[in-house]
Amino acid sequence: MPVPIVDDFVSATVVDRFDDMLNPFGLTNHVAVAQVGHDVLAISSLNVPPVSQGECVTGRLYVGGRLAESFGQPVEHTWRPDRVTRATVIENWRIETVTVLPPRRSGRGGAHRGDQRGWGA
Repeated sequence: MPVPIVDDFVSATVVDRFDDMLNPFGLTNHVAVAQVGHDVLAISSLNVPPVSQGECVTGRLYVGGRLAESFGQPVEHTWRPDRVTRATVIENWRIETVTVLPPRRSGRGGAHRGDQRGWGA
C-alpha cells in the first residue's frame, strides 16, 4: 500500500444552502486555528493563542453593496488538510476562494517564534 498524499484526504464537496444547519470546515497549522464561514469569503473563530476572536466573523464578501449571503445562493465547500475551497454563483459571477493557514505561521508579519528568518526566507 502506497503512502497517502494530501490528495487522498480531500472531502466530498458539501453544498451549503441558505439556512442549512451546516458546521463549516476548519483548519489548523498547529499555531492558529480558523473556521470558514457560510459566506464564500468569511472566516470565523480565528484563534491564535493567547489571542482569540471567539465566534466573530470577519472578511465578509459584498457584491453590489449587498452581503453575498443575502442572495441566498448555495456555497460549495471542499476541505483538504492544507486548505478549504469555496465557490458560489451570484448575479452570473462565479466566485471561488481558497482559505489556508500557512505552516508554522500565526498570520502576523515577521518571524514566527523559533524561526528568525521571517516570511521571505
